[in-house]
Amino acid sequence: MQESIVDLDTVSTLLVGMVGTFAIVAGSAAAVRLARRDRARRAKAGPHSLLAERPPMIVAAQNKMSDKLILRFTLSDPAVTLFRIELANQLDKTVGIAECLNLHPKSFVAAVEPKVAQHWYNANRYWNGETKQLPMRVFMGDGGHAACHTIWVMMSPGTPPDSGPTDVEDFTWLLDGPC
Repeated sequence: MQESIVDLDTVSTLLVGMVGTFAIVAGSAAAVRLARRDRARRAKAGPHSLLAERPPMIVAAQNKMSDKLILRFTLSDPAVTLFRIELANQLDKTVGIAECLNLHPKSFVAAVEPKVAQHWYNANRYWNGETKQLPMRVFMGDGGHAACHTIWVMMSPGTPPDSGPTDVEDFTWLLDGPC
């Protein structure tokens, strides 16, 4: 009969090596599962996370009703470009479109015809001049991807400084958003 001598240092080294190998395999499998889950989540969110959600922006305007409504957009990210806006008239189902002009990075303007702005607000000679929340669709891109987001703005008419009889064209528009 042959006697075997067991070296405890060798056995402990083998056990530690096996445990380390199992830990590496388990960690690799978990990393693969997380990468697949992250890839699936990104595919659901869209091709680009910058435009997946509406980028922060401010829009403001103040013009006479008889003039074009000049909307000024200020964005927080210079990589985003605004292409155009759409103002939907809820009553007659028409859409007014205005192209956006880039003044400098993060700053854009769009000029809306007076009749389009009045239809968007639903202004007429008999309305009482209340403030309204109105939707605006904004089309944007970042150089390789495009998106469209609806923002809501507050719009109200302002009265002229003199107190004489006024016509719709004498009023001014005040716009601020998004809200």
